[in-house]
This record gives sequence, C-alpha cells and structure tokens, in this order.
Amino acid sequence: MSNKREWEGLILEWEQSGMKMAAWCRENSVKASGMRYWNKKLNETKPEDIKFTEIQTKPKVVAEPESKLIIKVGDIQIEITDTTNLELLSKVVQAITAC
Repeated sequence: MSNKREWEGLILEWEQSGMKMAAWCRENSVKASGMRYWNKKLNETKPEDIKFTEIQTKPKVVAEPESKLIIKVGDIQIEITDTTNLELLSKVVQAITAC
C-alpha cells in the first residue's frame, strides 16, 4: 500500500476507533511501521492543525515632557511640577510668607 489517500483513510479509521495504534494495526493487518510513518508525515502537513491566536497590543504610552516651575530666592530653590502635592506647596508658601 503506497497511496497517500489510502493511508489517510486508514489513519482516519484508526483515530475513530479509539484503539492504540499497535492493536488496531494487528487487528486490521496493517504494518505498524508504515502506519507510524504515514501518521507522522500526514500530520506534519495538516492545515487544520494550524491555529491562529489574536494578540491584543496596548498602545505605547509616550510621556509628555513634565512642566516645571522653579522659584529661587537666595539659596532656596522650590521646584513645582504637574505632580507637586498642592497641599504641601500651600504649607511651604505659608511658611515662607510668615518669615
């Protein structure tokens, strides 16, 4: 037996039987070595074995340049940015004006 279609048919019968390959081959007078060879060869080329997975990508977050305000009075320097704690800044300003 050398026809690819014949082997496809035999392999399909074996797969549907639920039996182990060696037992199925003995019961059906098929050479196990040929069955193993064709099973491997045909499974390498089965398009239904190819599976695609959708990949979700996250957009790349590009950080904008941080806004910064620097106040200098003598040796004192205060930097105010977008992330500055406003409550703390208020306390600092009150302390400076109290001096």
